[in-house]
Amino acid sequence: MYPVGPDLALLIIRVAAGLIVAAHGAQKLFGVFGGPGLQKWQGAVASMGFVQPRVMGALAAFTEFFGGLAFAIGLYTPVVAAMLVIDLLVAVFKVHAAKGFFTQTGGYEFPLLLTIVFAVIGVMSDPVFFAVVLVVGAGVTLVAANLGTRAEVARPAPR
Repeated sequence: MYPVGPDLALLIIRVAAGLIVAAHGAQKLFGVFGGPGLQKWQGAVASMGFVQPRVMGALAAFTEFFGGLAFAIGLYTPVVAAMLVIDLLVAVFKVHAAKGFFTQTGGYEFPLLLTIVFAVIGVMSDPVFFAVVLVVGAGVTLVAANLGTRAEVARPAPR
């Protein structure tokens, strides 16, 4: 028999992944661990081309910090896992994809690994609930990311 059973192994992975993402979220939210804090983080989100940088920046910071803590303690695991998967997929595609795969170049290697960890544990905890929250959350994120596009909020052309 194995010295560490699968339940303990999953617990260790869940706690570690949750706390790592919570620490990353704390950088964005509170400016700790050398992070920017919420206001500077929202400015960084604006520079990435998000239409609603204050909303999207706050959403990412809160999801990572509070979601990471909830995931680490096993609170609402399928819901939190789905939210973290969405958050990380946005990071993979919007922030890191153009920089290649490897972390050394700012690539998506690490966020992709965390995405897989959250997705697997989310599916294992409750596959149907995880899938429903993932689909609904992705839809809400897409709508929020595209509300108030620059074309809609631009000044009207002079007559």
